[in-house]
Amino acid sequence: MDPDDRNAVYSALRDVAQMDGLPAEDSENVTSLLDVGELQVAFEILCTQLYEYDVVLTVDAMQDLQSCERLLHTDPKYLDCLRDSQEHGEGNAT
Repeated sequence: MDPDDRNAVYSALRDVAQMDGLPAEDSENVTSLLDVGELQVAFEILCTQLYEYDVVLTVDAMQDLQSCERLLHTDPKYLDCLRDSQEHGEGNAT
């Protein structure tokens, strides 16, 4: 991954990790992983925790995660769960 893409993924995941509804501990864990270069692991954990806590995502946040998924070549299951929960209106509106 080129440095520009890496920076874009880092910034996007860091921003999404700060969303309301995600516990501070989970946000900090994701940020720590990002800071040591574990972008894919951070993505997977972030998606899992967003789903677990039924965090309602903005359109922009969902688009950012889709871009990260594409750049990181992650397993689609992580974002598929979030897509399904968002489409069915699950989650806590914030």
